[in-house]
Order: sequence, then C-alpha cells, then structure tokens
Amino acid sequence: EAYLVRHAGLTGLTFARTIAAGRERVGLAAEHLVGPFAPLPLDEGTQALLTYGCDALLAGDGIAATHVLGLRVEDVLRQLFAALGMDTSRRETEPDGTTRTDDAPLGLLLRRPIGDGRVPQELLGDDLLQFLHAILDSQTGMNLRNRLAHGLARPAM
Repeated sequence: EAYLVRHAGLTGLTFARTIAAGRERVGLAAEHLVGPFAPLPLDEGTQALLTYGCDALLAGDGIAATHVLGLRVEDVLRQLFAALGMDTSRRETEPDGTTRTDDAPLGLLLRRPIGDGRVPQELLGDDLLQFLHAILDSQTGMNLRNRLAHGLARPAM
C-alpha cells in the first residue's frame, strides 16, 4: 500500500505538469478532460462538477481541483454501479428496532457484487481497485476521500 501511495504522488505530479503543458501547448480545455466520461450514466450535476474541477485544474488551482475532483471519484463509481444494478445503500437497525437506509461506505461498494453478478474487481481491474482503495479508502493509505470530506486535507497533499 505504501508503494501505491508513493506512486499516486508521482502520478499526480506528472498529471498536473502534463495538464499544464497541454493547456499551454495545444489549448487543452475542460471539455477534453470530461469528454471520456460522456458514455457513463452520470447525472447533470456530476458532469457540471467534473467540468468545474477540470477548469480549476487547468487554471492551476490544484486545491480547488482536488477538493472537487477527489470526491467525484466515489460519486462516479456510485452512479456507475447503481446503473449496473448494484444496491449502493445499506440498511441500519437502530437500538430501538427502527431501520434507516444510508449510503454504503466506499470500501463496501468496492467489494459488493454488481447486479449482473460481477464484482467491481472484474469491472475495474485489480490494479485500479487496489489503487482506489489505497488512495481513497484505506486507513493506512492516503484516505484522501475522508480527509477531503472532513476538512482534514492540506495543500501539500
């Protein structure tokens, strides 16, 4: 997992430099970065947030881009998994016997069968699944998802 975290840091730096060079050299725009998501079953709000985050990235605002795009990874996965038939919720029973429905945690979604019988590992591949877990969800990894959501992320991250 430590290797994946170091790899993510290097990949992030390379990605940021490539994006900046693409913006300067060939006029790379948010539409170019968001375009590959078009075939996915994403709602308009998610598409708008992806575009906003990519605009921030292209403008060199890594903090805004990270705070918007980092949380979109889970959003995109939830919408994709739901479209494929996965129940992305979890039912909780309260001590008084009542029940409530919550969003299932990301770690659970990455292990839960998709509606057609496949598991996320088959859809995403083992490398991407391990990467997502190490960077977004693992308590011993970056845990970027929780750090962003709870305001614990710092600029150096």
